Amino acid sequence: MAKRKRKITKEEIAWWVYLAMMIALVIYGFWDSTAAEALLRAIRDAFSLLME
Repeated sequence: MAKRKRKITKEEIAWWVYLAMMIALVIYGFWDSTAAEALLRAIRDAFSLLME
C-alpha cells in the first residue's frame, strides 16, 4: 500500500516563507538593529494583510 502524499496549501507555504524571513531579519538585526526593526514591522504588516 502506498502512502498518500499530504497536500501543501498556499497558506502553509506563506507561513513558512514568513517564518524564514523573520528568522533572517532577526539575524540581520544583530548587525543593524534599527533597519531590521523597520523591516520586521513592514513585513509583519504586509503578511497580516495577505493572510486576512
